[in-house]
This record gives sequence, structure tokens and C-alpha cells, in this order.
Amino acid sequence: EAYLHERGGPLAGRFDARLETFVEHEPLGNIGVVGALNDGESDALMIYVDNLTSISATELLTRHRQTAAALTIATHLWPLQNPFGELEIEAGFVRAYRDKPVRRVRISSGTCVVSPEAAAFVPPNRQFGAADLFAAVLAAALPVAAYEHDELWIDVNDARSLEQAEHLIRSNRTRFAS
Repeated sequence: EAYLHERGGPLAGRFDARLETFVEHEPLGNIGVVGALNDGESDALMIYVDNLTSISATELLTRHRQTAAALTIATHLWPLQNPFGELEIEAGFVRAYRDKPVRRVRISSGTCVVSPEAAAFVPPNRQFGAADLFAAVLAAALPVAAYEHDELWIDVNDARSLEQAEHLIRSNRTRFAS
């Protein structure tokens, strides 16, 4: 917590923002903190701590407010390689064989903006996930916007991805400078 305030406090100040820390005494899930912090007035910008990205928070918040969405999810295309040969079969005959094809699928970038209206669905002091919030907002027929981007992004959750993240920063210093 001290490290965050020491390093992040001055950065937040440069952007006229405020840095606050929240300590979970019981696990709240990947979006549960929104229920605990919802003041009924402010949008909450959520960025998963294990993601490194060059997404512009300003642009994401602007998009969220322009669409008047209850929830805005940052999203990008991600390559997934099938480790097997993929067959296309028609009437019992193989019509195509694709060896280990790569599909680009749209995924969540682990970054979203939650309006106070959507945050009201998150129970305070109880575990709740982003998928739960998405389902609740959709069930209430509230709009969920997609912020489609092609910014740099990596999920840093092991030694290999940490090395990749460090390389990404070294190779793209200007994109991570602010």
C-alpha cells in the first residue's frame, strides 16, 4: 500500500486524479470491490492489476459516457491456436483440413467502466465476478458498450509473461510513458 501511494500518488496528481487503496478482508472476486466502493454518483474504472495495457483511460471513459452505457467493457482480438488439425465434414466426407488453425476471438481486456447504476448490482462485502455483473446488467436490459481497441495488452501471470511484458515496455516506451 505504501509503495502504491509513493509511486502512484504523484502520477495520479499529474492527472488531477486521486489514488485510494482498498484492502479486502475477504475475497470479493474480480469486480466485487465496486460494490464496496459504490457511492451512487461516480463511474468506476476497473483495470485488473495483472494486465499491462496501453489503453487510454481517458478515451475509455469518454466512450463510456458518450454511449450512456451502464457498463463498458474494453475488448480486443486475441489469437487462439487450435493445437490439432481441424476438419470440415459434409455428408460424411472430409471437405477441408486445416492444420492447427489460428482464430482471432474477441476477448475482454480486463478493463471496464462501471456506472453507479450497474455498480448497484454488486453486493457489498460478497464475492462477485465480472461475468456476474455482465449477466445482471443484461438481465436488467441495461446497455453494455464495447470499447474495441488494438492497444498493447498482456496478461501478466507467470514468469514467461512477465518477461514478455518487460520486452513490451522496452519496445514501446512512448506508449507507456504517461
